[in-house]
Amino acid sequence: MRKNVSAKGGKGKRAAGDVVSLGAARLVLAVALILIVILPFFSDIIGLPFGGAKNAYAFDNGFARLVRCAEELAKPDSVPCDVSFTIDDNFYLVAFNMQETTTGKATKPPECNGIACFCVCPDDKCQKIDADKNRGRDCKPVVGYEYIVAQKDIKGNSGGKQIVSYTGEPEGRYFYVEGEKTIHVRLQKQDTNLYIGKQ
Repeated sequence: MRKNVSAKGGKGKRAAGDVVSLGAARLVLAVALILIVILPFFSDIIGLPFGGAKNAYAFDNGFARLVRCAEELAKPDSVPCDVSFTIDDNFYLVAFNMQETTTGKATKPPECNGIACFCVCPDDKCQKIDADKNRGRDCKPVVGYEYIVAQKDIKGNSGGKQIVSYTGEPEGRYFYVEGEKTIHVRLQKQDTNLYIGKQ
């Protein structure tokens, strides 16, 4: 009788141990899923320096910093800020003025809603969406600016001449960068112009 009770007790302990092991394994898998899949996807949104290539996609840290810097400069008593970012191969980063519908190379997408904006585009005209590769435009309007003017000879910028001059210089350029490039720029605001200069 004691042997039977003892045998049943042993099986019960092993079964309880198996349940605990199974629960621990599930916990480890859940943590691994969060670290490997979910956290890198959301890290750029919440500003964590975790995982992911630094490409100018919707959640790229560099692209987000560029937009955030422009938004901060629109506030009173702001100071110029430096931004670095990488644009992935086969993507284009384009800045659009408030009123104009074209930069001469690209046409302003409807996502800008008639406001000055920065767009990451999968084509040189900023009009297509690559459904096969699940790549679309990512446009971020920046309120408070009429013109976004780039300094001449910023390394990597191929934007043409525009009617507004860069501050203190005789001419200004559109901001139009084709990947794959890493760009370093300084942003500053004067009146209703956002100036993108060399660092």
